Amino acid sequence: MGPQLKLVTQQRCRQRFTSTNFGAASFEDVSSKMGLVNLSPDIEELWNEWQIRSLMLIGVLLQIILTILGERRKYTVGLGDFLWLAYLSADSVAIFSLGILARSVANSTNPNLIPVFWAPILLVHIGGPGTISAYSMHELDKLLINHLLQLVTRVGVVGYVLFRLRENAFILVAIPIFISGMIKYGERIWVLKRNKESNNLSQQPSAKKACIQIEDTFPFTESLREVRYLHEARLLFNTSKMLFQNLDLVNFDQEITYDLVSEKKAEEAFQLTEIELGLKYDRLYSKVATISWHRFILRSVTFLSSIFALVSFSIMIKSKSDYSKNDRIISYVLLSGVVCLESYSIIGHLFSDWTRIWLSSWGKKFPNLFRARCLYRKPKRWSRLMGQHNLISALSKKPVNKLRKKYFPGTWNIHSRVDVDKDLKELIFKQVKYKRSRYDPDTNDFPVLLKLLEERGREALQSKDCIGKFGWSVDRVEFSHSLLTWHIATHVCYIDDSRKNGFAKDQNCAMSTSLSNYMLYLMVQCPNMLATELSGTRYTDTRIHLHRLLFIRNTHKEADKKLSMDKLDTLSFPKDQVKAFFYELLRRPSTMLGEIEEQQEEKSALLDGCMLAMSLQSSETQDGWPNEKKWEMISEVWVEMLMYAASHCGWKEHADALGRGGELLTHVCILMAHLGLSKQCPPEVSKQLAGQSKRLRDFTARIVSENEVIHDILLQLPVKSLVRFRSLSKPICSLIDGQDFINLHLNHSITAKSNHSIILKEWDLFAVDFDALSDAVEVKHHPLYSGGGTEVIGSVNGLVFLRRSETNIAVYNLSTRECKKCYVAETEIPRRDLTTGYVYYGFGYDSYGDDYKVVRMAQFVREDGSGDGGGGGGGGFGCEYEVKVYRLKNDKWKKIEGLPIRLRLLSKPFFHILNRRGYGVFAGHALHWIVPQRRQLGIRDCVLGFDIRDDKFFELPQPDYENKGMNFQVDVGVLEGNLCVMCNYEHVCVDVWVMKEYGVKESWCMMFSVQGIKWISAFMFLRPLVYSKDGDKVLLEVNGEKLFWYDWKNKHAKVVRVRGGPSSFGSEMYVESLIRINDGDPIGWKKQQELDEEVEERKTDRNKRDDFLSVGFKLKL
Repeated sequence: MGPQLKLVTQQRCRQRFTSTNFGAASFEDVSSKMGLVNLSPDIEELWNEWQIRSLMLIGVLLQIILTILGERRKYTVGLGDFLWLAYLSADSVAIFSLGILARSVANSTNPNLIPVFWAPILLVHIGGPGTISAYSMHELDKLLINHLLQLVTRVGVVGYVLFRLRENAFILVAIPIFISGMIKYGERIWVLKRNKESNNLSQQPSAKKACIQIEDTFPFTESLREVRYLHEARLLFNTSKMLFQNLDLVNFDQEITYDLVSEKKAEEAFQLTEIELGLKYDRLYSKVATISWHRFILRSVTFLSSIFALVSFSIMIKSKSDYSKNDRIISYVLLSGVVCLESYSIIGHLFSDWTRIWLSSWGKKFPNLFRARCLYRKPKRWSRLMGQHNLISALSKKPVNKLRKKYFPGTWNIHSRVDVDKDLKELIFKQVKYKRSRYDPDTNDFPVLLKLLEERGREALQSKDCIGKFGWSVDRVEFSHSLLTWHIATHVCYIDDSRKNGFAKDQNCAMSTSLSNYMLYLMVQCPNMLATELSGTRYTDTRIHLHRLLFIRNTHKEADKKLSMDKLDTLSFPKDQVKAFFYELLRRPSTMLGEIEEQQEEKSALLDGCMLAMSLQSSETQDGWPNEKKWEMISEVWVEMLMYAASHCGWKEHADALGRGGELLTHVCILMAHLGLSKQCPPEVSKQLAGQSKRLRDFTARIVSENEVIHDILLQLPVKSLVRFRSLSKPICSLIDGQDFINLHLNHSITAKSNHSIILKEWDLFAVDFDALSDAVEVKHHPLYSGGGTEVIGSVNGLVFLRRSETNIAVYNLSTRECKKCYVAETEIPRRDLTTGYVYYGFGYDSYGDDYKVVRMAQFVREDGSGDGGGGGGGGFGCEYEVKVYRLKNDKWKKIEGLPIRLRLLSKPFFHILNRRGYGVFAGHALHWIVPQRRQLGIRDCVLGFDIRDDKFFELPQPDYENKGMNFQVDVGVLEGNLCVMCNYEHVCVDVWVMKEYGVKESWCMMFSVQGIKWISAFMFLRPLVYSKDGDKVLLEVNGEKLFWYDWKNKHAKVVRVRGGPSSFGSEMYVESLIRINDGDPIGWKKQQELDEEVEERKTDRNKRDDFLSVGFKLKL
């Protein structure tokens, strides 16, 4: 409450009533002061009757507004002015009403003047809602004695009213409300006291306590990922308290935060900071930051007291006739409002992050409630928006209304707000980690870290070898001047690139412009966060400079040098004129720069910005830079400026920003601090921090080298057991999650033929354990499962590529349940008379780029079916194709140009549809398809390969097939990593050839020939899958109906009977692995364990049933 309102309230409370009528004296006082002494008696009577009643209703309305908006201001922007007005008015109205009540009862002998519980309800209002305990950090500066004196005074006034009206009929209703009001008011003061003490804390939390907390986090690896993030963010919150208090971080705190954040992906790291800062907001501005049993009891007392008061009043009012209908309605509204606000507050407490942390710390004592809360939608903890202000685009806006500019200064200069997207987070996190990698505490001292924090674009320029050309713009000028210079240059480059290309299509271009506009928004809207001198003056001078230039060019009149900014704000220029000015700048630089310099303001950055823009554009024409390289450099410069501003902003400004919906700058600052990029990290802490990951690797290495038994045991375990073992300890978890162990485990599984499964592909997917080959288990929990058919295109290193439709594809790890739904690029049909025909797919691993790729080949045929796309659609000749390659790492498609002529012959009616021949076979480093023979054209079968590493087609040499006097057809497959071809002689005999050295024709070797199996009348399709562990048999899929073990030495076949599987299928070998999918969306470890246990339980029940039936026991009921 402001000091002026306090003074008015105290003066009014000291005035004496001149009449015993309720409120009459106050009307006379007010009317005399306003000169309204001759108003009619009706107005006087209306004032006397509704003065206190209207104030009580206004108080309830303000409490509702504060309750709802107080919660939403954490993640909503633009509530500042309205919420501030409501916050100040709520206390003022309640105190003013309390003064009027006290004065009225002092001058009245009527105990039923008003319902007595109205006074304690005002005390509840002064206590405030649970969603807002303070509006800003300035309230923490008030002395605690002031709060205590206010508490004693206001409770005393309410007690006086209750004493004077002790014979009131509703005194029993007032007492529980009075108790509730004292609890809420005391809670508000306790919260402010706690935050004030926390803000002035001089002691650091113990490392031992932090150690216990960090170890308590790891058992939650089997829970939902969100729960683990909550506990990790809770630990980060403990260290951020030190940061916000401007205290140096102790060694153990830095080790914890570095371990938690450095190994995270960008999205995960920003999610941690979001939760952490959400907890900080709750601590500073609300009452929900502490969850304990005694607060739970107090909250229950306040809630039950309000319920009791409402029920008691509803019963007692029926027998009372002393009160008017209006008083009854208002009383119901007041009591119902208290009950509703208490209910809303309790619900908010139950669904807060603090409650989730508190409940989950009880482990399995609250499993159902805990699980239900975890499945609740993820709350939004900040706005996730960046304010945007563009100096050049502002020229085309409508003139600013003077009243809006004067009374709403925080809104007129904001053009828009944009989302903080995933690409921007990855760019920022990448640059933060890169800056951290350049600081080695073992060899460098603390000044080196300080020097890194002072960089604001130099490293980005130096990495592109252009520091000599552009270095002046980041080194030799003040930060605000540098920011304005790069802002102007960035937008001029954007305008020019849009003119040349139709639009600026580079992703780095979009991120650069959004960061540029965001940084200027901070300069104009939040100058305190940039901590730079003369920022407002430089911005104003640059804006006046630009306005004056455009005014002169458009009116051909000389502008007055003394023309004020208020006068220029009334001017607006069309977008075409603004663009034309900068087009001409780039076309006639010498003339335009002369004009700019002639009108130069003292601190304007316009001239430097235009010179920088011309230099940047000349880097393409003169230095041969591609457009992408230029925008990559610009984006890196802006990220460095963002990091510079974040590290130099005061923590008090960051805390204030939390109450305005949050700022990206605060998240970047806290992220940098957790990675050790902070002035609050002394040298010894930095050295300890930098060696943490090295010590962890050394510890893991000792486990491997000193205890080979443990290592060998872990290598032989199946993936689901390793998933459970991750929760044993942090070193074991780090060992299992390490890339070296993941690769060793995969290689061991392949060489030992362990952890293998066979996927049976039909309308549904089934998995068969290779060691047992007995029961098929339906795979229901893959990302595309929704009751429809899903196809497995291929399997590589434990990852499978799934396709449900042309727009619904995903990569999935069946063992860890980690998945990624892939973005699907549109098919570009070359001509109007064509449509999309059959689509071929392939899935493989690029060992050079350590990436997984999907190849899509779309065939085009004529819509009328009269021929193929290139002249022969019925399956004859010359279909056109579009080939695109999808990279899993960057989630993008790339179109392949220069397709081989042979590819046009790939299509043949029903050939690739039958037995799934349209799916590429991955072997060596390439995908392979069979281009079927065309006997009428004299063209034999061809093995067409696509090299995954360099995205090129090639034709693979084939073996010299035996001439058996029969026609033959060739299929392609893979047998334990080696490419193989199956030469099918008129469905009677099949020879299997294996290429032992990939790409070498001489390495082709005929391994075995299959014929004369008594259960098979004709070999329509045959594919070898895997050798047996002793190597004397091979598992075959025949005709998509049966699996056989085939002993090629003895020419003997044995059928494999799989229970629970489909009648017809295609088969795919699958090896379990821990391979992770980049930016995947893992299903929780605990859920996976429950699903696996459910499958095992079904198997056990079925076995018990079979044993029961075989023994022939009789069931006894």
